[in-house]
Amino acid sequence: MSSPFPGMDPYLEAADIWPDFHSGLAGEIRAELNSSLPPPYYARLEMRPEVGIVEESGYTRRIVPDVAVVRRPQPETSAESVAVLSAPRTTISRSVEITVRSELIRHAFVEIRDPSRGHALVTLIEIVSPSNKRRGPDRRAYQQKQTEVLESDANLIELDLLRSGERLLADLALQAWIANRQPPPDYIVLVNRA
Repeated sequence: MSSPFPGMDPYLEAADIWPDFHSGLAGEIRAELNSSLPPPYYARLEMRPEVGIVEESGYTRRIVPDVAVVRRPQPETSAESVAVLSAPRTTISRSVEITVRSELIRHAFVEIRDPSRGHALVTLIEIVSPSNKRRGPDRRAYQQKQTEVLESDANLIELDLLRSGERLLADLALQAWIANRQPPPDYIVLVNRA
């Protein structure tokens, strides 16, 4: 997809495109790391469920649209059936009420592990998602995970490739430094060393 903007394609931020891009990027990061990490380290792709619910301007909404196709069961027909064209309908069909289960979004991230230390986590690589950058349960879950990793002996690399939403910077001094940059950065890659 071509873009009138330099750098990353801003259309990737669309809610229906981002999940595919996010998963693909995480897979590529894992593949590249596994081809270049020194032994005994290895990278693996992990998934965490996200609900995709965000709270904005006093409203709660789902960030990734759901689509469901429902069909009424059709009676079996014999091979000798013939279709007959009838007059167009002039009445509205009966409505069908259904409950559609909301599927969780699979949030991909990459872990670098050390098998010589019982497969200990060495580095966690997170690709920030749209629902991480907006108020709601996914942001709270991300911040909890961020705190756990920052308080551990593992490194945390955060890739924020989304221009919209609130940054997830745990360091207040860094927040102030980035806020004072002119122009402010569109994308941030943050390396938090253990």
